[in-house]
Amino acid sequence: YAGGHGPDMVELLAECWQYGVVCRNIHPDNLRVVDGRVRLIDYGSDIRPFAAGEFVTMCQRAWLSYRWANRPNLAQIMRRALKDDRVPELDGFDRFHEAVRRVTGQHETPDVVFDWAREGGRVLDYGCGYGKLAKKLAERGGEVMGYDPDETLVGRWAGLANGMGNLRFTHNRTEVLAAGRFDLVICARVLCTILDDGEFRTVLDDLRSLVTESGRVIVTVCDPHFTFGGQQAAETERTLPHDADYEHTFVWRKKLRATGRVRCDVHRPERTLRRAFARAGFAVCRRVEIPTVDLQRFEPASEQLVFELRPVAPLAGEVSLLIKACAMDADALDVQIRHLVSQLEEPRAFAERILVVDSKEHRFLRQHTAGSQRDLLDAARRLLATGWLDRIVEAPGEGDATAALNRRWFALGSPHTHTAAGAHVAPLLAGFEACTTRFVLHVDADIMVGRLDRQHDYLRDMLAVMRGDPQALTVAFNIAVQHDRRYTAEPAENDAKPWRTESRAGLVDLARLCAALPLPNSLDAGRLALSWHRSLDVASQAPPRGKPSAGRSYRGGDHRTFYTHPPNERKRDAAVWFSVLDRIEHGVVPPAQKGEVEWTGTVADWMLPRRSEPFVFVVSGRNVPAGRLRRCIDSLTRQKGLPWGAVVFDDASAPMFAEPFEMAWRDLGQRCTIIRNRRRQGLLANMVTAIRTVCTDPNMVIVTLDADDALIGDEVLLRLAAEYENGADVTVGSMLRTDKAADYPVRFDRPREHRGGNVWQHLRSFRKRLFDAVPDDALRLDGEYIDLANDWAYMLPIVEMAQNPVHIADALYLHEPSGTGKDAAGRKLRDDMITRIVAKAPAAPRGHPLCVALR
Repeated sequence: YAGGHGPDMVELLAECWQYGVVCRNIHPDNLRVVDGRVRLIDYGSDIRPFAAGEFVTMCQRAWLSYRWANRPNLAQIMRRALKDDRVPELDGFDRFHEAVRRVTGQHETPDVVFDWAREGGRVLDYGCGYGKLAKKLAERGGEVMGYDPDETLVGRWAGLANGMGNLRFTHNRTEVLAAGRFDLVICARVLCTILDDGEFRTVLDDLRSLVTESGRVIVTVCDPHFTFGGQQAAETERTLPHDADYEHTFVWRKKLRATGRVRCDVHRPERTLRRAFARAGFAVCRRVEIPTVDLQRFEPASEQLVFELRPVAPLAGEVSLLIKACAMDADALDVQIRHLVSQLEEPRAFAERILVVDSKEHRFLRQHTAGSQRDLLDAARRLLATGWLDRIVEAPGEGDATAALNRRWFALGSPHTHTAAGAHVAPLLAGFEACTTRFVLHVDADIMVGRLDRQHDYLRDMLAVMRGDPQALTVAFNIAVQHDRRYTAEPAENDAKPWRTESRAGLVDLARLCAALPLPNSLDAGRLALSWHRSLDVASQAPPRGKPSAGRSYRGGDHRTFYTHPPNERKRDAAVWFSVLDRIEHGVVPPAQKGEVEWTGTVADWMLPRRSEPFVFVVSGRNVPAGRLRRCIDSLTRQKGLPWGAVVFDDASAPMFAEPFEMAWRDLGQRCTIIRNRRRQGLLANMVTAIRTVCTDPNMVIVTLDADDALIGDEVLLRLAAEYENGADVTVGSMLRTDKAADYPVRFDRPREHRGGNVWQHLRSFRKRLFDAVPDDALRLDGEYIDLANDWAYMLPIVEMAQNPVHIADALYLHEPSGTGKDAAGRKLRDDMITRIVAKAPAAPRGHPLCVALR
């Protein structure tokens, strides 16, 4: 049976398992779909009861005929596989076999929820269903209560609780809320059945009120990263709405294999779930995916996402996030808002996230780009639609509305939105007045926020300053520092003046600020002379005679949370700016930045952590599906041999792919330097950054790996290490292609004269010093790093300089072509690019003094 669909293949094998038979040469004509399942209708003569181990052999043959149907030597591969289970074409069979075992009930999935639930204490299973988990927990000890609002379940519960004094069930929510608090609350696959946002929040509020302050809540949901994946073992089919979008909430349907019933699940992005947890008063302290297999492609998948939450003590008051933007932020707004919200909303969530938009459209102070008010508002509305913002406030323009605003704040009826020097005033004041909370964290849209510890409760620290001093008006957001600093209202020097108000990022007590109005100011040619923060400085430090000080501004804070400001002149190169923003997101702070507000240092200074392992994988991907990505990671983590590191690039993936990309690679911890490009750079540009900046040892071995491909087997590193110990400085090939059978003989001598000599093929590895010796202009055309056929661009000069290049004939790499650029126009464009690359001057020939020096 060759070339069929994955779920059909698994169903066919499940049929064989059910009847205890082994089948050979089953033709698709002998299959029929009955009740949504594949049935064998004509077993033919090639059927008999299977002996021990034969079912696995049949599964191997099924896998090979399914995966490699396009191979002309398929029969030969099958014969080899009978004697050697390490043939390259069997790579991936372990997941296929797992899928079959899951469908036939042979595979046991660990019960993470049960394992995380410790013995003893009071336990509540909120949404307990049939009550099986509640009973298991009660059998292990402790007092257990099961709650589910479905009254039809009462009869099922009666038999479970018989004779167990420590187990009781109820369908009455009032009874649960009156039962007191529990040490552990479990909410398994309840939230992913609720579409209504109000009901969703009610359940989370229930969980928060029912858990003790030192207790835990375990929540499981259908993993949103795999909503758009293929069918899983628990399903026979799945249906998504035609307009389904990862960043939105929607309902999708699946038919369950065990019962045949159709279940509706609700998709919410993980960042939406995390914000909901924070709004309810929880912090995420642990997260794990429950693995399964995608039956469409037999790649890793996740059936459920499990969160362990801990209660967070409530704050003295809710806080609004107020982000200030102008037309110059139009092109970067999407990146800036996503950065700020994701960095600032943990472990607390804001009551509301407001973007205030400056009405000014030209002649900005320290202008760095033309900007566009229309593009800014379009970008803002997209962020509002996808849930990154709650409101957009358009500040008033020149005229009566601004005059009234200035009169309320300064008792001066100037109709102008900006000061005489060009500083904005009206936008922030309009934003303040739009906030519904007493406390407001205001931030410029362009600041870069660093979090060295996501659990650091920086908002609690800042609000504690407000509570501790009735005169506290503002608390500045901390900058990058070496050590924690005590919050103070003035510098340590005895003769120093009090701290000035921080204008870029700080917490404000609006109630106290409004009590100090009107703030002192004056007019300069009809415009305000002072900005809001300078006016507040005057009111605080040198108030008018007979009027008390308006209050105090504080600075200091914990070093784990900070911001850095990019000067406008440095924002002209968005690629560099976003590269530094990414490093700050990943907790990087070079020594030169400590104690500085303005972004300092070159982009190379920020490319940390460096890699010095003997083997470093450079991995790049864009819009790689979560299952394929995990296949790549699994192929890395199973490697035996020498220590290795990785430099991994997400090359500006869409949100649907970027979120799981970050989560998956983060699990590798210190072995991995993760770099997320906010704008696509291309694979070769990423390699230049990784090899010349992040990697440090000239003699280390660089291994290239595409994020949608995988290494074959667990001894790839061992094989590479053996070649390099024998003197190799470059290795090339070979690979298995999933789209066709192909063999690429390698020629290292004068490769430009032999259409590249096939030295471009996977698996590629080389000493770093060889790549470093390639002139930068050899990697560029028309001033840009080569994108199409980039592997030709660097492998040709590397091989030309190499002293001992080696071709590895064994297939070590599984290559899955993307399918892009395969039409006639795409092929011509690629061929034209290859022609231009080959026409470049060869690198120094082998034996040249430069090559000898590189040995």
